[in-house]
Amino acid sequence: MRTFHSAQLGQQDEAIQQLRLGAIDFANFNLSPLNNLVPETQVLTLPFIFRNVSHLHKTVDGPVGEELAKLIEARLNMVVLSWFDAGARSMYTRSRPIRTPADMQGLKIRVQTSDLWVDLIRALGANATPLPFGEVYTALQTGVIDGAENNWPSYESQRHFEVARFYSTTELRTSPRSSWSPRDGGTASLQPTGRSCAQPRARPRRCSASSGPSGRSRAATRWSLPA
Repeated sequence: MRTFHSAQLGQQDEAIQQLRLGAIDFANFNLSPLNNLVPETQVLTLPFIFRNVSHLHKTVDGPVGEELAKLIEARLNMVVLSWFDAGARSMYTRSRPIRTPADMQGLKIRVQTSDLWVDLIRALGANATPLPFGEVYTALQTGVIDGAENNWPSYESQRHFEVARFYSTTELRTSPRSSWSPRDGGTASLQPTGRSCAQPRARPRRCSASSGPSGRSRAATRWSLPA
């Protein structure tokens, strides 16, 4: 198995397209980049839609997640292997902390490729700027954007704190993430494994790309992990 990180196989939108075509065998990302492709996914990426993480898990592990997985597979050729979360996303900025919506006025905020989030940020009085995740650091550093929104691990691991020192725990959304595999194409020997993991109510611990009769998979798997 070969694992590619830090957008080595392209930015998130590009990785999604490659997954749909079977050029990538596995990937994981949250639902926001699918908002424009499958509008029904917008519901689960709304701000403050979940009371807590348990509420999120209960939702995606039940009929809602099952129905959404069927829609995505039918329209995008992508099989949902498991649902999970990546923590709450908050605002972080270069010049000032965000304490009230008024603090958003006039700021240029990076968002994912989602019309929903472009409209939301605009409604808060800021200027939404869709950008690939890999370009956020430089955009903050050069002033192309004034801020972004993401979870703390992304903020810390990508060292965004060096160029945006105000992290405001707004926790405006906790979007579901998912592991995916192409329905058609990809490494054929891994398809049975993917199918077994994609059963209703599948959870991350139940899914293993190395499972099988011998407990191992010898396929040269391409696994994209876009941030």
